[in-house]
Amino acid sequence: MLTQQELSGFWQTEVERFIPDPEKSLEEAFQFIACPVCHTLSRLPFEYGCALPARWAEEATVREVVCRAGGFCNRHTWRMADLQSDRALARIYRDVLSWLRANNFAADLQCPICRLTSEADRRLLEAFARYFASAERRQRYPRIFGLCYRHLTEALSRELDGTLRIVLLETEAAKAKALARNVEGYLAKDSVQGKWTRTHDENRAPRHALVKTAGDDGA
Repeated sequence: MLTQQELSGFWQTEVERFIPDPEKSLEEAFQFIACPVCHTLSRLPFEYGCALPARWAEEATVREVVCRAGGFCNRHTWRMADLQSDRALARIYRDVLSWLRANNFAADLQCPICRLTSEADRRLLEAFARYFASAERRQRYPRIFGLCYRHLTEALSRELDGTLRIVLLETEAAKAKALARNVEGYLAKDSVQGKWTRTHDENRAPRHALVKTAGDDGA
């Protein structure tokens, strides 16, 4: 059985496996209309699921972590089922079921994909603060979509450079005001004639409001 110290090292290695360069991952995500942290996290379940069958045969630690968790949460179990053949699933769940029976069905770990996402979430927010540590990069923030409100709240709960904190608050307040105005504009033109007069930003406003409040789809 893995010790707590070994588990801590395992999760650090897991995050580095899937996000070897957090700042580069964020940089790539900035080009999308999405929270850059959510956008980066959204690919983890797919990449984890694709890699799992090969890792299952080769990495005893991965097998132990998944078995001790009793498999995956509902959401990630069915995502895994969409990615893998029945043969691959059978090989994985043969071991999971055997472990559960041997341990009186007492799973004791969080869903491994949820845990990986949580660890990566923390690492990406740390990288976000580092990325915008320079004044030159801080000037760029108003030009990107920005953080969703969950990640904005988490970022503001951390120790940030004072200027960065001001940039985040002022920029997101301005973005929220503009988004609310565009949502109102979308609704005000909710008629057969009016819909053709909606601006580009008004047409996108409902979807952007979802992304800002809930994060990127699949995160």
